Amino acid sequence: MIEIKRNRVLICLALLAVILMAGACMMPVPGNDHNEIPPEEEPDEERSGFNSNLPLVVIDTNGAAIVDEPKIPALLQTFDRQNDRNYTSDTPACEERIAIEFRGSTSLGFPKKSYAIEIQDQYCEDLDVSLLGLPAESDWVLYGPYSDKTLLRNYLACALTRETGRYASRTVFVELLFKEGDEHVYKGVYLLMEKIKRGDHRVDIARLDPCHNSEPEISGGYILKIDRRDDEIGFKTERRVSFLIDYPQKKFITPEQTIWIKDYIQRVEAALFSSYYTHPVIGYRRYIDTGSWIDYMLLREFFRDDDTYILSTFLHKKRDGTLCMGPVWDFNLSMGNCMYGYKGRTDGWQLDRRTTHPGTFWWQRLLRDPAFREALVERWRALRQTTLSTDHIFDVIDDAVFQLEEAQQRNFQRWPVLGQYVWPNPAPYPQTYEEEIANLKEWLRQRAAWMDEHIDTLR
Repeated sequence: MIEIKRNRVLICLALLAVILMAGACMMPVPGNDHNEIPPEEEPDEERSGFNSNLPLVVIDTNGAAIVDEPKIPALLQTFDRQNDRNYTSDTPACEERIAIEFRGSTSLGFPKKSYAIEIQDQYCEDLDVSLLGLPAESDWVLYGPYSDKTLLRNYLACALTRETGRYASRTVFVELLFKEGDEHVYKGVYLLMEKIKRGDHRVDIARLDPCHNSEPEISGGYILKIDRRDDEIGFKTERRVSFLIDYPQKKFITPEQTIWIKDYIQRVEAALFSSYYTHPVIGYRRYIDTGSWIDYMLLREFFRDDDTYILSTFLHKKRDGTLCMGPVWDFNLSMGNCMYGYKGRTDGWQLDRRTTHPGTFWWQRLLRDPAFREALVERWRALRQTTLSTDHIFDVIDDAVFQLEEAQQRNFQRWPVLGQYVWPNPAPYPQTYEEEIANLKEWLRQRAAWMDEHIDTLR
């Protein structure tokens, strides 16, 4: 009897357990309806408008026209979902007040303009901001390649220069649009570039304040250039080499600083043209950083820009340091893209074409020093095994062409210049973008081969 009662109790407990388990299985999952299978992920937000695999830059001038000078106020937005497409409907990665103007000289005549932009705070003062992953600064350039139908020449020259260990502007390919009301007006493929200026992430020289009027502070830093006369302070040496002072700016530099750097440059020239100029202690090496001069000369001769030595030629002087060449700048007319001057040829030296121009006098003197020539030849041969090897250069080009695969098509729909003459393109004019790239590669291959054979003749 006791056994029967025990069995009944066990059966009841078992039935109760079954009922409880069934009820648990029927209970709703928190946050979901009874019969709804939870989705694997939330649906993405709706995205619309212009889109690209490249970062986007959108500028809104509120209807005002951009001019050469002065800069006008505008709003800048960047869109950069790394490893994803970018849409104008996305949340901007960056949104800043800017001042903007046209930039360039002869390129101002092109319908596709380039722009100088300055990021500003609410009081119209410079504001350092990182754009598209580049180090924070206030001054930038949006360069719009037009006569360069590869879209690559400035990008390639800067990228390879940085690989040699010398500073050159960091760059990012973007597609640029201007906002007009609710519409986005497409402007094409652009290159966001760092403007040449003093800074920890740009030309790394000491800040020179108006109070720095004695040694050692007054010894640097300075940025000089050989270029068309602009608003900068300028001077000429005894051998008629013209220099402009790019930094400190005209409104900040003191008379003492102007006198100091002018005197320093005169001392460099005096040592360089002295009878003892090759002496390792009291000769020109006391005043200039020969490694930077060698790299600058090799890179400019290799890329062969027609303005080499006479325009867009920058130098900088560190505090308690020697005079350095660079950074390099402006390769619009390089790598065969010039019908005059060197006429697109891959043979010959730019220095030989400019022997009577004062901008080349110092270079000619340096090449009379056997030690300088020997170091230059050794450096060229070393670079040809690494940074300037043909295979590596072609790899850099191919990577950029892959980035631009779709964007270049939109660019040439907006600016239909393929197969047409645009100053100063040499004939014949490639009909397709692929032919433009093939021509660029072949020019570089031939130029490198010619310099390999004739590097000993640069003097």
